[in-house]
Amino acid sequence: MSGTNAHVVLEQAEPVAVPPAGPDATPPLVPLSARSATALRAQAERLRGVDAAPQDLAYSLAFTRATHDHRAVLVAGGDELDRALGVLADGGSDAAVVTGTADRDALLAVLFTGQGAQRVGMGRALYNRFPVYAEAFDAVCAHFGPELRAAFDDASLLDRTEFTQPALFAVEVALFRLVSSWGVRPDFVAGHSIGEISAAHVAGVLSLEDACRLVAARASLMQALPVGGAMVSIAAPEGDVELSEGVSIAAVNGPESVVISGDEAAVLEIAARFAKTKRLKVSHAFHSPLMDPMLDEFRAVAETLTYHPAEIPVVSNVTGALAEPFTADYWVRHVREAVRFADGVSTLEAAGVGVFLELGPDGVLSSLVPGTAIPALRRDRDEERTLFTALARLHVSGVDLDWASLYAGSAGRAVPLPTYPFEHRRYWLEPARPQPVADSADTGFWAAVDRGELARDLAVDDDLAAAIQPALHAWRARHREASTLGSWRYRVAWRPHPLPAGRPTGTWLLVGTVPAGIAEGLAERGADVRTSWSEGEDIAGTLAFPADLDEALTVLQADRPGPLWLATTGAVRTGRSDPAPEPARAQVWGLGRVAALELTGREIGLLDLPAALDDRGHDRLAALLAAGTGEDQVALRPSGAFVPRLVRARQVPSRAAGPRTEPC
Repeated sequence: MSGTNAHVVLEQAEPVAVPPAGPDATPPLVPLSARSATALRAQAERLRGVDAAPQDLAYSLAFTRATHDHRAVLVAGGDELDRALGVLADGGSDAAVVTGTADRDALLAVLFTGQGAQRVGMGRALYNRFPVYAEAFDAVCAHFGPELRAAFDDASLLDRTEFTQPALFAVEVALFRLVSSWGVRPDFVAGHSIGEISAAHVAGVLSLEDACRLVAARASLMQALPVGGAMVSIAAPEGDVELSEGVSIAAVNGPESVVISGDEAAVLEIAARFAKTKRLKVSHAFHSPLMDPMLDEFRAVAETLTYHPAEIPVVSNVTGALAEPFTADYWVRHVREAVRFADGVSTLEAAGVGVFLELGPDGVLSSLVPGTAIPALRRDRDEERTLFTALARLHVSGVDLDWASLYAGSAGRAVPLPTYPFEHRRYWLEPARPQPVADSADTGFWAAVDRGELARDLAVDDDLAAAIQPALHAWRARHREASTLGSWRYRVAWRPHPLPAGRPTGTWLLVGTVPAGIAEGLAERGADVRTSWSEGEDIAGTLAFPADLDEALTVLQADRPGPLWLATTGAVRTGRSDPAPEPARAQVWGLGRVAALELTGREIGLLDLPAALDDRGHDRLAALLAAGTGEDQVALRPSGAFVPRLVRARQVPSRAAGPRTEPC
């Protein structure tokens, strides 16, 4: 048979009998993704009319397909699913079809809405639908009197500050617990006025009991103040608003959006100087001198609370920067001073935040932020569908979701689907194309600058030309240098890496504190697992779990045969959904990288695992051990395997390339 192509057709396999699908408990969130927008539409076309129960189709798309950057989520279920696929395939627009291109580097900030967004019945549909929401909501309400629950159905009560603020806090905390159960992990949190207490609580600064005490004191003491004063929104920069006695800046919401607060007559007199203003419907003049009578009593309550370090960075209303350690004095200033929300947004943007999720009863802050702004709920819209649409927008923007939690209890099963619509490309070498010629006018201008002939070529005064020529020379030099330096910038990014299916063979030695289930999982997948080794014994490899640098060094010095994998948990951060690396475990990776380079002839790999492995995670671990250390730095996550890659960093505009616009 040498040199011969031979084929034998045996017999087509019998079709597999698939039992009927169970009852549909699948959420109306069906993800699709592709490497291009064209392939995404083609995939939707292939899926139209697939002979599968809707919940099986949804489940299979969520769990059996890789996730690419061109994404769509169909906020649909049942018979509506095929119609939504048709809209996507045709490139149409529909409320049930959410599309976008993921930015895996953009960070996520969660924003908590402030007073004024409240509405009767807010959160009721979520309370009736989702036990996680109901449990968190009930936990908050348990710290307040029964009147709070009654206020959710009575507009006259809900608009009273003593009920408004606790009601908003309850809804926002319950919303956060709900989206957290679905895998939403913010990189930053912030709030507007009362919303910052929600942010501080979910960030771990305040226990639920202490947060409720702070909210209750704030709300009741404000309510007890004499009614009066006024608040007016003005479309103007903060610097253009000249204040008078008894009036303060209450909020700076944008570059040309401020709110003034204080004595009614004085506030209205200032507002009359501007063309575009709006008086706010409020019971009191918040963040103004009219709050002063409550501050001492409020401080007394705040001083009894326990403040913890923030587990999620909190952006401060008071400073607009990352909050310093919280104290009683901070919360007193928070009541009295301006809400510097615009500065906080600038801080978040500078930190790399590109996606904002607003948690509250309406989308208020979403109109004040750049990038992708996503309100979880909207006034006068179906709460469940609005929240699912928000999750869809998060996913297509690149935010990781926990699909296993979203699909918990679903009757969906994996079924065969049409294959991926690969886009074929031509790879023949083409003759080089001539480069475009630079604009002659532009070239001529800079030539005139270099020759010192601006006055002649531009027909301007000699003194003017002599004055600006050095500045032009300097600008061009800085611009060229900045562009050159920028093109040299690279960074490490974690990218998905497919692992070929495989099963480890031979004896694998497990060393250190082995997480529960690892030994059993490897044994079930073909490995002969042992926890001890004698000199001279033949083993296929070692999987070590060093707790710190000393243990890692001991493992490396043992010099056992076969590949060595140093395994950690939480040593590297592959994306937004991962917490910050744990320093002691990150040190193990530092040592391992050096050892892999210095100890030539040895196979040394680094492996970072999630806190727990599901069946797919155990499969990936087994496949990795079978594949060897060709990829010697790997992170396994619930969504797949990831490896580090060197990628070109984004060009950051240089200050040298243009005028300085920020304040000194």
